[in-house]
Amino acid sequence: MTNIENHVRYMYSALSKSEQIAASYFLAHPDHIFQYPLASLAQMSQTSQGAWVRFCKSIGYDGMKGLKNALFLEISQEKGDEDSPKTPFLDIRQCDSISVTADHVSANSIQAIESTRKLLDEGALESIIPMIIDANTIGCFGIGASGLVAEDLYSKFLRLGYHVFFSNDAHVCYAYAAITSPRDIAILFSNSGETKEILRLGEILKMSGTPTVAVTRHNANNPLSKLTDYVLYTDSTEILKRSGATSSRIAQLYISDILFMAVAGRDYDRIEKKLELSYRGCHPALS
Repeated sequence: MTNIENHVRYMYSALSKSEQIAASYFLAHPDHIFQYPLASLAQMSQTSQGAWVRFCKSIGYDGMKGLKNALFLEISQEKGDEDSPKTPFLDIRQCDSISVTADHVSANSIQAIESTRKLLDEGALESIIPMIIDANTIGCFGIGASGLVAEDLYSKFLRLGYHVFFSNDAHVCYAYAAITSPRDIAILFSNSGETKEILRLGEILKMSGTPTVAVTRHNANNPLSKLTDYVLYTDSTEILKRSGATSSRIAQLYISDILFMAVAGRDYDRIEKKLELSYRGCHPALS
């Protein structure tokens, strides 16, 4: 049992009746807060969404997001202590066999996806997806390996017929960000959350009043997460000082693909024809 669950048990008698219903459900199914959005939790526990929010605040968190992040962090630390001898992150080393290298890459990539899934804020996504669909333009930003992920999402949204921006030139990005408006949206990728160019972009976008989404590593001191309107956290065993982005890039691509699939699914009637046209454009022999 985690410290958070023990704390809930300790605080239980001080909670209101509706908060106790949420607390009882949480103690019986702590994993459900990672699997279901707030509305579903309220329905399954036969209480209100407001009761869940009040429950979170009564035990010391700012809401469901805070409880979810804190529980994930504690579980990850405990699991890390147990699993570290089995699947530690290994940077490039001399003389590893192909088999050992493949096993480590597979284990790290799978763990990154599974950990990131547990952190997924479905409530935030429910707000972000309509904003992307309705935006005048969608800006995708990233530097280095994160730039590869941003460009991948840019190309996917382009196929759906949206007006999308991406550039590898930081100065061009600054210029674009300065002329955006609240009718646009910007998605900023940075594993560390400390990339100076991305932080600068976040500041410019904030001055423009443009809604912003960060895709960044889960960390209490992550500066990018404090600068943007929404945060979609990633997690991986990868250390920040490494030879190259591997599992952290996989985690970012996982979030990027969720954004793409969710947007396409919600706006399918409008984008179906454009998907077909873009496919024919790339495969003229099949049209």
